[in-house]
Amino acid sequence: MREEVRDLSPSNGATLAVRSITTETEIPDLHVFMEHQFDAAAGGRPTLHIGAAVMRPFSAGSVMLRSRNPLDPPVIRLNLLADERDQARLLEAVKLANKVARTPPLSGLIDWDAAEARDVPDDETLMAMIRERVSIFYHACRTVRMGDPLDVEAVVDWAGHVHGIKNLRVVDASILPEMIAVATNPTVIMVAERIAKMIRTGG
Repeated sequence: MREEVRDLSPSNGATLAVRSITTETEIPDLHVFMEHQFDAAAGGRPTLHIGAAVMRPFSAGSVMLRSRNPLDPPVIRLNLLADERDQARLLEAVKLANKVARTPPLSGLIDWDAAEARDVPDDETLMAMIRERVSIFYHACRTVRMGDPLDVEAVVDWAGHVHGIKNLRVVDASILPEMIAVATNPTVIMVAERIAKMIRTGG
């Protein structure tokens, strides 16, 4: 970014949550997020990171045991963008991010595009770039989700008690019953505050 934005400190960020053109719900399923910072890789120049993400993806990965040895790391297969619906939605989100970057007054502050994605000639080329660079948020959740004791996939109840084990609770992002379409941090704080109140009152 141009040097005149150097005085924008500390880092600032913003997130745009929108519904894709193919979604059938009222819940936003795309995120375009921006963060201003100083990047050592850019020689200390002020930079603006613009990212795009699909929330509630249809593609599903897997986590499998590598062996009978509990110390061996599991085999994790992300399987990103395996579902064509996710490909279409992420392409839409990246194009939206590009549109934001090309719109004044922001466009006038950008003098270098590290991703070289703003002027890609066609969707096929842009999708190829996306496949090469796609990653995850590392906001894992729902691995020991809450639910009814009769639900074979549920591990804890609504108060975090582990089914079948006394005096043991789990209170973190893993107990969320569904994949959420927002940042995990405030959601987990809310859940933790709620269950902490239950603990204090004997619930």
